[in-house]
Amino acid sequence: MKKTVRVSLSGFSYNLEEDAYRLLDHYLEEIRVRLGSNADAEETLRDIEERISELLTARMGQRETVPADMVQDIINQIGMPEEVTGNAEYSKDQWETQPPKKRLYRDTENPVIAGVCSGVAAFFGVDPIVIRIIFIALLFARGFGLLLYIILWIVVPRALTPKQKLEMRGQPVTLSNMGKNISEEMSSVKSSVSQKVPRNFFERLGKFLGQVGFWLLKFIMVLVKVVAIAIGIVLIVSMLFAFIVLVGAFFFSGITLPWLFPGTVVSSLNEFITSMIDISSGLWITIPTFLILAIPIVALIYIGIRVLFRFKARDGKIAIIATGIWVASVLTLAISIFIQLRSLSFSGADRQVVQLSSQLPRNQQTIYLKAFPQYDEATLPSVYKFFDYSITTVQGEKVISGQPKLVIEKSDSDSISLILSKNARGFSSTNAAKNAADIIYPYSVKDSTIFVDSRFTLPASVTWKGQTLTLSLLLPEGYSIYLDSSICGILDTDQPYSSHWPDEMVGQTWTMTRNGLRVKR
Repeated sequence: MKKTVRVSLSGFSYNLEEDAYRLLDHYLEEIRVRLGSNADAEETLRDIEERISELLTARMGQRETVPADMVQDIINQIGMPEEVTGNAEYSKDQWETQPPKKRLYRDTENPVIAGVCSGVAAFFGVDPIVIRIIFIALLFARGFGLLLYIILWIVVPRALTPKQKLEMRGQPVTLSNMGKNISEEMSSVKSSVSQKVPRNFFERLGKFLGQVGFWLLKFIMVLVKVVAIAIGIVLIVSMLFAFIVLVGAFFFSGITLPWLFPGTVVSSLNEFITSMIDISSGLWITIPTFLILAIPIVALIYIGIRVLFRFKARDGKIAIIATGIWVASVLTLAISIFIQLRSLSFSGADRQVVQLSSQLPRNQQTIYLKAFPQYDEATLPSVYKFFDYSITTVQGEKVISGQPKLVIEKSDSDSISLILSKNARGFSSTNAAKNAADIIYPYSVKDSTIFVDSRFTLPASVTWKGQTLTLSLLLPEGYSIYLDSSICGILDTDQPYSSHWPDEMVGQTWTMTRNGLRVKR
């Protein structure tokens, strides 16, 4: 068993075998001695450590420790310490097998405004004047050139370190090139200091206009950044709020929504889904739905935090895992919904005809119609209301209820009757008919008053199958009926031979004529 040493390179930790650690420590120490102690040398050393970190990460794979031969290979690739003064370049074989990375940076050493054009020119290997002419031409394309320049100014980073400047030009990241880069920077600084002031009016004017343009674009850039930061903060706060609401609504008895909107929800979506589906556990729908919504929200929060604080992170694997979980959730939800839809493939009906004339007083030409609720939902812990349905807790059990529709039609006989038309869906015609027959609907007759319920209910063991109930009260011609205001909620808006709305019909006595109901005068 080999002894390992834990080291930190460019902010990342690695476990090195003891001989690998000694080799790397000796290498970095010799570079440090050769470069000296000036600020540029320290920055060059940091770039070397960052390059070593990148190569270690690329080569380790699933390894947990770094062996000495891997460190030696990396040293050979970067270059030996003596190459700093020897101006060594990449060998031909090394250049062909591992060509240097070329990246887009802003060249702030040769800028006119922000170094965008000179950076793009370095990336494509052309003269900066060519890129500048292209941007000027794009200015006449409805200002596209200015917009593109500002976007690149914001998005593209500056080439600050020797490593970044070598990558900008596509040069190998070796100690020799870093040393030459530092020497060139020092020569450039000396040259800039020794430059003369503008010699004539046109040079001074050009310099003045350049400075005006620079500060104007810099102001626009700062303004755009401020707006972007504000949008990022709003995005983070809103997504955090959405995530908290999502977690509360799905798993914690809806504690967030009643707090925000009193009286709306007092139960979790998981309980609601469990009451509505046939699948053995509602979690097969609840958890995938939650993940489908939550993963993008968390991703937006993470992106917003990275934009605001600009920190480095190795999040590629996390992104792949999150994407895999999201895709798996979509597939699971799709399969669960497909299974549920199969249980709703067929429709069925159940029809019940009740003769009411024998229960009403004889020779009574005017009857009364009232609605009595089986239970008052206002006094019960209402869970959910969706369309004409609701889930309520009655005696400790979740009960699904729905709103019936009532129509008043002319009877073909001399008797008053009530027709209950029940409809539902199921995985077969027989099952659908059974689901329809399971609908519970109470009604009663007392003296000359017919009492109907304002809700129909389903047995506690029955789930939602699209159950509906239509009540048809058949009234013979010449009979009158008083419509109590309590039936306004169940009175169908589409009454035969009537153009009145339910709220216009209640509170009045109507007589059945040959042409339908007419107000009794």
